[in-house]
Amino acid sequence: MYNNVLENFWLVNSNIKADKLSNNRGLVIEGESITYTFQLNTIMKIFETRIKRSNILNNSIGDSSNLTPLEIYIIDAEKITVRDNKFYAPINLNGEFSSTIELKNNNYKKGIDLTKINLFDKNLIVSWGDLEGVLINLHDNYDSSVNIENEYKSESIYLQNTKTIYNIYTSLKNSGNRKDANKCYSWLKNYEGKRLQYLYQENGGFDNFLQWKLNSLMHFYTDHGTSPTKAISISIYIIVLFGIFYFFFPSEWDTKSKTQLVTDFKVFIKKNEHGYFKPFLILLKGFLLSLINALMLSLNAFVTLGFGTIPTTGLARYVCIIQGFIGWFLLSIFTVALINQVLF
Repeated sequence: MYNNVLENFWLVNSNIKADKLSNNRGLVIEGESITYTFQLNTIMKIFETRIKRSNILNNSIGDSSNLTPLEIYIIDAEKITVRDNKFYAPINLNGEFSSTIELKNNNYKKGIDLTKINLFDKNLIVSWGDLEGVLINLHDNYDSSVNIENEYKSESIYLQNTKTIYNIYTSLKNSGNRKDANKCYSWLKNYEGKRLQYLYQENGGFDNFLQWKLNSLMHFYTDHGTSPTKAISISIYIIVLFGIFYFFFPSEWDTKSKTQLVTDFKVFIKKNEHGYFKPFLILLKGFLLSLINALMLSLNAFVTLGFGTIPTTGLARYVCIIQGFIGWFLLSIFTVALINQVLF
């Protein structure tokens, strides 16, 4: 069927200007042949040749004067490596590939469209940092390209973009690249949050509102389940803030220290022959004891260990119950985030 087999084809260190590009298709890589429809007079065509691996490395393609999309069309190539290139035109990756595609360290000046290629169950070698912010969706007639982050109003385009990003996430996860996989997943959930916000603003509804705000909370608290350490840090801040609030209220753990603290403060500011150092130490000791008691009350409320009766009075009693609910809710989210990372 094939006259010969070409193990590797290289396109390296080329400078291909915009006036040499075709209108619709720039580069075709097939299992049977490789065809360049740009620069027809100077780049050879190889027919009836099986190309196992194609490498496009360190090239500069296009320029800012011509933004005609460049299509890289892949059919049945075992592996294609696109690395260290500068693309000045929007890139449309299209077609089917049988095994592996590597996209690393490329500079996509006008973005890259991956929505037209089936990435499901394929070996995609990529860094999320190379793609974040440059992923676009080229419309079929190529009259416009929009960063997919801003395309969430059309349900069909939103679903297409979501599928593409999820497949990138799956590839990153399967390759063991946890850091990039987490960033990609968090980006995907933020994208979903924009869609939920749009649906609420367009249609209203309490359910839409709750879904939108829950998405925002997950982003704030755990980066959508990808950062348990962020959840711990925020939980500590919450415990401290509530503890400061409880400091100004009496509790069953702290029935005398507030009164004694006021007395010690009066002694400290009063002029006497004994000086200020010893009264200051007594005042500091009482202050720290009262603060620790308030923080313990806050911690007890947050982790919902249970009180029997609420060990404080006044407004603090109601705040304590609210904090207990917040703690139960956030700790549940933290548990899910922790399990998600352990089972990654």
